[in-house]
Amino acid sequence: MPSCSINKASLCIGDVSASPTVCTRTFESWGLALHEPFARDVFIEIQKQFTRLFAKLVGELNPALSMEERELRGALILSSCQGLVIFLRWSEDNPSQLHAFRKAVKVVWSGLGKADE
Repeated sequence: MPSCSINKASLCIGDVSASPTVCTRTFESWGLALHEPFARDVFIEIQKQFTRLFAKLVGELNPALSMEERELRGALILSSCQGLVIFLRWSEDNPSQLHAFRKAVKVVWSGLGKADE
């Protein structure tokens, strides 16, 4: 079911906005990866895994896309998630604004998944 794919992907928005600890740990791991080769290797592998996950979800939405296009869109969704970590960490929006924001992100991500090549 295509909408299920976007719902899976959008869960991370709720996780990030609900827990400042998620953001803090993410920032700390990014900082460590900038200075320590072992952490950089782990971070790169995790990033590859998330890109593949999002590419798979894009493929569920739009099976006609080539694997290269799915991976590109998966990477775009991942980069959006990484930006959301920063944005939501410092957001002072109330719950209704965050809910509206979450809906808007689902529309954008769905558009990335459904758009033709």
